[in-house]
Amino acid sequence: LIPRTTSEALVREYEQAPLGARRPITAVYIDQPFQRQLRLVRLTLPRSRSLGVVYGPLSRESGKQLQAAADADKWDLHAVTVDRENELFSAFTRVLDRSDVLLALPDPLVYNQHTTQNILLETYRLRKPLIGYSHAYVSAGALAAVYSTPRQIGRQIGEHLAELRGKVAASMPLPRYPKYFTVEVNQQVAQSLGLTVAAATELQ
Repeated sequence: LIPRTTSEALVREYEQAPLGARRPITAVYIDQPFQRQLRLVRLTLPRSRSLGVVYGPLSRESGKQLQAAADADKWDLHAVTVDRENELFSAFTRVLDRSDVLLALPDPLVYNQHTTQNILLETYRLRKPLIGYSHAYVSAGALAAVYSTPRQIGRQIGEHLAELRGKVAASMPLPRYPKYFTVEVNQQVAQSLGLTVAAATELQ
């Protein structure tokens, strides 16, 4: 239940251990592949063309992957990176001025209990939809989110264990994104923004 960037950092640290102490490792990330997130944005907001993102120290490591996914899906990506919380206001102002929709990425500097409500209020004031990454964000005022529940990730881990049964440890599957996921839509926010959005089950 950790993001890909955290998992990769842990792997790099693990690889510094003596060779004899290492064991094959794998992971199921809690975050979603960018292609899946961008597909949700496209289905939810088909007229949108420009996508805004604010990176923090953790999420900026995914910048190249998001840019590649945005290019492949023909999104005009506007991204700003911040290193300190006092830079957030100007960063979001610049991004929202140039974007049709804001994509939230898990980063504790950018999205936390002190900043989230203000970000949601600002996007609502500017009538710019925010696509979140959890049930909590949709409940708080994000238009939609795609995420994987602990039960869904547990199901995938169970399948991994079944794959390993009777095999040597070297056959450990590669780290991967969640196979199972949930789509959620806040229809009240959609209505307030004057948007017609399909039901979550249809989007999924």
